[in-house]
Amino acid sequence: MTIGAFIAACGYILTGFVRTPLDLYISYGLMVGLGATGMGVVACSSSVGKWFIKKRGLAIGDYGFRHRYFSHWRYCFPNTDAQNAPEAYGLLPDGDKTELPHHLSTPQTVNNISTLIIFKDSRFWTLAICQGLAVMICMSVFVHQVAYATDNGIGQMAAATSLAAVSMTGFRGQFFFGWLTDRIKDPKYCAFLGMLFLLAGTILLLNARTVGQLYFYAIIYGFDYGSLAPMLPLLAADRFGRHVLGSIYGLLTFFIGVGGGIGPILGGFIYDHFGYYLYLWIINIIVLNCIAAGILTLKKGEHYTFSATN
Repeated sequence: MTIGAFIAACGYILTGFVRTPLDLYISYGLMVGLGATGMGVVACSSSVGKWFIKKRGLAIGDYGFRHRYFSHWRYCFPNTDAQNAPEAYGLLPDGDKTELPHHLSTPQTVNNISTLIIFKDSRFWTLAICQGLAVMICMSVFVHQVAYATDNGIGQMAAATSLAAVSMTGFRGQFFFGWLTDRIKDPKYCAFLGMLFLLAGTILLLNARTVGQLYFYAIIYGFDYGSLAPMLPLLAADRFGRHVLGSIYGLLTFFIGVGGGIGPILGGFIYDHFGYYLYLWIINIIVLNCIAAGILTLKKGEHYTFSATN
């Protein structure tokens, strides 16, 4: 996290001296994005997920509520999986004093799990595709919703501040969906519920013609957008095990970054080609239905766990 903060700080400083688009891409896009990775959601959420089992959803949701993230480009730090586990310090998850069946008390080391093995796991690809597409949709909406609103006769100030409404309700969505996950047997059903909220919000945006309708959309859509941050590490920990959460989460968020980059470009292409956003929202609705169905197919399976050292 210290290294990440240093790189991000350097990026911000260099941003003040940009003269060309390439300078901006390197200083802000690359350096700030890379630095935010080290002090951001992968490093922090994966660490939080390893220290909690009983209230993991609430813990990660609370982290997301307090530390909202802005960059969707993440990197993987697989060597931190062992050091960030409570067992490495002679402790147990959830602050327990007595050993429970799901805890290991002997000296631990991480199984050497190759990326190839992870890529052969269908659960990984289900999560990568579903979450990547979900972020693609969200980014296409956030980048183009202001232009869409102004095209419908809504004032520029009201259209722009609707993004703030999305962000404010997003904080609350992070906390709520994290809390809800602790009360539902399988977190995939929380993710499915989140997709339904996104679907409802997209339909509301499609029909938004007044300021009131736009803000109503922003409240619904933003609340569920907040679910994306806690749901991915929670699903990853539930399906693959908390001990390799950092590695799995880092790999998954690479695909989220790809989706986040494609969304705005797709929206711009559709608008430039057709002259309006109708087909973009229709595509988003179709894709959200596919994501919801895909999430329900996510199966439980083998956990990648620690193995005792000799």
